[in-house]
Amino acid sequence: FDVEVFSSKALEKAYEEVDKMNNESYKEHVTLYMYTNQAKFKVGYVEGQELYNKNYRLCVDTKEDFEVVERVYGHFRDEYVSAKDVVMFLDENVEVARMNSDIIQKY
Repeated sequence: FDVEVFSSKALEKAYEEVDKMNNESYKEHVTLYMYTNQAKFKVGYVEGQELYNKNYRLCVDTKEDFEVVERVYGHFRDEYVSAKDVVMFLDENVEVARMNSDIIQKY
């Protein structure tokens, strides 16, 4: 569970610079441009509580990702389930967490 926070000014600056380039990776993941050009942007990191520092994938970029999210949702049947409950479910259901563990995140 992570969050990226940036000002609208930084987003506009990144957009303007990326718009001049022909790099699809930057267009899909605008923060990648910010991370790779840290001299132009203020970048910092905040580490969360240990409970949330897991390598679980809860995005839906692949079929395997969808299957994990589908299993999590199927277990809780509640779109407002807490992050803590999701992490605890994945901790207790390793086979579900492993369904997409071999997917490499593209940036």
